[in-house]
Amino acid sequence: MTIEPEYAAFDDYWKKLSPQAAANRLPDVFQMDISYISQYGSKGQLEDLTPYLDVQIKVDDIDENVLNSGKIGDSLYGITAGVNALGFHYDPALLKKAGIDSFPEQYDWDDYVEMAMKAKDAGLYFDTGMRAEIFFGYFLRQHGETLYNAEGNALGYEDDALFVEYFGRLAELVKAKAVPTPDMLAQVKGPEDDPVVKEQAVGIWQWSNQFVALQQIANRPLEIGRMMGPDMEKGLYLQPSMFWSISKNSKVKEEAAKFIDFLTNSLDAHKLILGERGVPISAAVKEGIKADLTPAQQQVFEYVAWAEKNSSPIDPPAPSGRPK
Repeated sequence: MTIEPEYAAFDDYWKKLSPQAAANRLPDVFQMDISYISQYGSKGQLEDLTPYLDVQIKVDDIDENVLNSGKIGDSLYGITAGVNALGFHYDPALLKKAGIDSFPEQYDWDDYVEMAMKAKDAGLYFDTGMRAEIFFGYFLRQHGETLYNAEGNALGYEDDALFVEYFGRLAELVKAKAVPTPDMLAQVKGPEDDPVVKEQAVGIWQWSNQFVALQQIANRPLEIGRMMGPDMEKGLYLQPSMFWSISKNSKVKEEAAKFIDFLTNSLDAHKLILGERGVPISAAVKEGIKADLTPAQQQVFEYVAWAEKNSSPIDPPAPSGRPK
C-alpha cells in the first residue's frame, strides 16, 4: 500500500475539499469534521463504513457510543480519530486566591454563579465565557432536549424559557464583571493573551484536547474540573476530534479501510501523535501508550476515561448548512 499525504491548515483544508467533492475527486481517505459530516454524507460523497467493521477495521474494543458518533441514520460515514470531553481547565492557585479551596466534584449552575462572584470579589474573572453553540447544547441536554432535532431540519427544543435562562444567567455574569465582556475577548490575539495565561481568570471552559497546549503556554500547573449539574451525565458527551472517512468514489475502498484500521489500532501510529487527535478510541491503544504520556497528557486521558463512564451518547451530527 502506498500513501500520498496532503496537508493544509483547517480553513484551507475545507476550501480545498469542496471543489474536490464537486468534481467527484475526493481523496481515498480524508479527515471529516462533525460540522461537515452531514453535508458530505447527505450528498452521497462518503462511503458507508459498516461493511468494513471487524473485517478491515477492528472495532471490538471500541465503545459503541463512540463508534456510533459517525453515524447518520443507518450509515456510518466516519471512524472517530479520537475523543474529547468538556471540562473546566483552571489554575488551582488562582482558585484558592478566589476563596475556593478546591474545585467541587458535584455542583450546579447556581454554585457556578456563586464561584464566579467570589472570583470577581477577589479581583479575578472566574472564566472567559462559554461558546454558545457548545455550552447551550450541553445545558439543553441536561434538560432532556437537543439543539437540533434528529431529522436535522429544525431546533430540537420548543421551550424558549430554557434559552432565556441560559443566556440570561451568562449576561448577568458579564454585567457583574465576573467574566470578560465579548468586546474584551475579541481583543485576545492568541493563546498568549488569554486571561488564564495572564493570570487574570481562574480558568476556561473548553475541550480536553486543548488542555496540554494551555498548560504549556501558561507554564504552571493546571487542573481539569468537571462540568456542572444537575444531570451532568445527561449533558456530558464524548466529542469526536475528527473522523476518518472514505470517498464514495474511491477505487481502493478495502485498502482505504485497512489504512483507517492502522490509524485507529496501530500502537506505533499513536506513539507518534500521543493524543493530538484526542484520546484514542481503542482500549488497547490507550493502555499501550500510557507510559509515553507527559503528566499533562495523563491528566487528559484520566479525565476522558472518567467522562466515558459518566456521559451520554452524543447528539446526531448538526444539520448541513447550519452556521459553523
